Amino acid sequence: MPTTGYVYIPVRSAENLQIGVARGLWGWRSSALDRSTARSDIKSLKAGDLLFFGHSGPDSRVKPGGWTEVSLKRVLVAEVTRPLFTSTERVWPEETDGEIFPERIGIDVLDDRRNVSGASLGAPAMEKLRLSANKQCVAIVRDGRDIAAALAIVVGADKDLDAPDSSDELGHNGATDALVSVLARKEQGKLRQRVMGHAAIVTCQLCGRALPRRLVHAAHVKRRSAATHMERNNIHNAMRACVGGCDALFEYGYIYVDDTGYIQMTPVVNNVGDLGSLASHLKNRFCAAHNAKSAHFFAWHRRNVAEPLAASH
Repeated sequence: MPTTGYVYIPVRSAENLQIGVARGLWGWRSSALDRSTARSDIKSLKAGDLLFFGHSGPDSRVKPGGWTEVSLKRVLVAEVTRPLFTSTERVWPEETDGEIFPERIGIDVLDDRRNVSGASLGAPAMEKLRLSANKQCVAIVRDGRDIAAALAIVVGADKDLDAPDSSDELGHNGATDALVSVLARKEQGKLRQRVMGHAAIVTCQLCGRALPRRLVHAAHVKRRSAATHMERNNIHNAMRACVGGCDALFEYGYIYVDDTGYIQMTPVVNNVGDLGSLASHLKNRFCAAHNAKSAHFFAWHRRNVAEPLAASH
């Protein structure tokens, strides 16, 4: 059965949290996991399980249930990508030669909210975060993916996104898939709003055609599956790509953007059906999304998508 862990992160560890989000990683001192069942509890978290991180709350030395009505400065919900492992690589500023956080778990942050009320998350979730705060911030684990608490932190999102939530989506492929889908679509909707703006007609940044906004996607340059949480939300890792061929041609590596910002065709294009004629109008066009801040994302796409495609033929 899938499980959910709750981890409290104190005010003093704000920088550690930022680094953990960027690296897709969280860690504990071994001494913290040596207590009671802490290590076995965290070992029970497998890839695909959830971790809730609550940051910067009030005094935790209160009676059970004392956090139900309080607020947390920040709440994140993450999916476990790598179960508990050990490493001596220094990651966080608090680590020194004699004191590191070697007990680590890989995470993929799905949502990140500020100033979240305990009432919105629910008493059970808040109590587990309070317990974590009193137990050296180890994970308090329960059976089952906590769908209610996860969805609670996305309810307050903007409702004017191009891809709004629909209540009938929940449960479509089972609770686990639906949860990740809802959280991921929230992220994509926010990114689309920033990339597309509110204009009815928008311009594809690859072919330059002005099209109805429904025919243009907000596409990641570095694939979402390979990007960190911060990279997914970086405006320079997104571009407007139309459904008239540009989005798919770039996604699968049939075209790429060179280091000077010009679009090139991967050699295989001319050997696969009519792809050559479909993509030929893009060759040597300047990509309007290419600039100094986006160049490294396009470089990733060349190395990891276009070049492997070329090598496979």
